[in-house]
Parts: sequence; structure tokens; C-alpha cells
Amino acid sequence: MRKELFNELICPLCKNKKMSLIVYKEKRGEIESGIIKCRSCNKRYAIKYGIPIMIDSEKNYESYENWNLMWKKAKSDKKDIKKNEGKILNYFGSARIIERHNNIEKSLEIGCGSGMYSFVLSELGIVKDIYLMDISLESLKLAKKTSKEKGIRCNLILADAFSIPFTNNFFDISLSGGLIEHFKFSAQKKIVDEHCRVSRRTVIQVPTNTIIYWIMRMFITLRRCGWTFGYEKPISRKLLIKLLDNANFSIKDETYHDILTAFYFLIYPRIGINMKKNFLNLLAKHEIIVYAESSAREK
Repeated sequence: MRKELFNELICPLCKNKKMSLIVYKEKRGEIESGIIKCRSCNKRYAIKYGIPIMIDSEKNYESYENWNLMWKKAKSDKKDIKKNEGKILNYFGSARIIERHNNIEKSLEIGCGSGMYSFVLSELGIVKDIYLMDISLESLKLAKKTSKEKGIRCNLILADAFSIPFTNNFFDISLSGGLIEHFKFSAQKKIVDEHCRVSRRTVIQVPTNTIIYWIMRMFITLRRCGWTFGYEKPISRKLLIKLLDNANFSIKDETYHDILTAFYFLIYPRIGINMKKNFLNLLAKHEIIVYAESSAREK
């Protein structure tokens, strides 16, 4: 963790910026271990593996342990993004939609997992400073390993999507992919509200209720001998509009991800053909991606 990141954080519980830092171990200008203490509510947050653990230690997070187990088994992805820009933008809809909008310096990926969405934004020069946030320490350790392999500098934070430790409108854009469908409506509203609190622009990618989604889900369930991703319910465009409208945001752009693009992305190294989206891709879509802005930006 950089000392600059400490200066940017706020207490996730009382939202106070007055915090003190105790460093236990530092290496090459990076804080490897230590303690962050809020001088207002006296809550203490550990720094482990160079990652600030900005969650309430008294809250029970055992229900998220399956994500730790999943990411512990995962491997870093070292695909060469710069050499295949067209293919990468075709596959990563979030990057494609963000590229269409200007003046983005600083981004926060909420529920980042391996961090690949943000690494794409960085390697293609779409976003300058990337911040990766997840509730899983194992996912952040994987993202840290991948960032070193790719030579990308990023900021890693373990935090709760319901209580993000940054001030209002700190980021130019917030994004998430495959996050809010794992929660029920009241929780979804809180998470989207946090997306919109920390930034005046947001990009959200979710699976939608199509036959393609249910075929994929059945295939994954059979292959893994069970559904390993916990509670998950597809989200309609209508529901996304409602969630964003509650946060005083409106959709300004949208795209989709489809199973045909995913298939071509996997076999591209063998055939070397870059696929363009057509009507068949639209029929095969299983995820929607929306770009939304605060109504305050319209004034």
C-alpha cells in the first residue's frame, strides 16, 4: 500500500477522514503491514500483504468465504492486451463502453475479483489510475500478483461494497461486473447507491434473464457438480434503471456481452480472426452493460 492511498481513505463506518497510520513493515516505499486507526470512532483496520483491510472486524463475513476459496484456486491471467486491442475491446464490454466517454483519470472497480476489467482499462490507456476493491483477500492477492506480472501499478483495498472507504465523488468512474446479481433487491439498492456516491459516473455489468444465461448456468452446474457462485439472480434492464434512478442516475449508454464473443475470444489464438458483432451475437447475449451518469452532470 502506498502512503498516498492512506491519505485518500476514510473510515468506512463513521466516514471520518481523521485517521492515523502505524507502519510495521515497509518495502521499497510500499507499506506491507501495519494498522490504520480512526481517531473519531477508534476503529482499527489492519494492513496485510500490502492491502488495507477496511471492514468492520465485528461483522460476520463467513457467508463470503466461498469466494475466498474460489479465488485461491484461480490463476493470474497474463494475456497480451496491447497487441490485440480490437479483440480485447470486443470481448470486454465494460472497457468498450468506458472508452466512448472522456476525462476519466481515476476508476474504482467494486467486487473486482482478479481485476481484469481494470487491467484492460490501464493497458489500453483508457484510465490512468485504477483502484481495485473486493471483500475477498484471496482475489486481491491474485490481482496483486497479476499487476506485478503485467507491470501495472494499482491500488488494492479490501472493503465492503455497502460501505466504500472513499469520500463522495472521489472517482471519475466506478464499475462492477458480476456483483449486484448476488444480492436481493434491498441490498442491490445499497450497493448501487455506493457506486453512485463515490463517483458521478458508473458502469454496471450483470447477467440478464435470457435462455442463453440459463443454458450456461446449467452447463456450469453440471461441469462443477453444483452451482459454486452462491445466490445469483439475473437482472433486467428495467430493474437496473430503477436502481440507478433511485440514486438519481440515468443510463446514457449501453452494450452487451454474448456467448459467441466469449467463444471467439477463447479460440482466437488458434484461428487469428477478429470477430465483429452482428445479429447472431445479439441473439446470444447473456449480460447487459450500462453506463450511467448523475443527473447533476446534465445541468
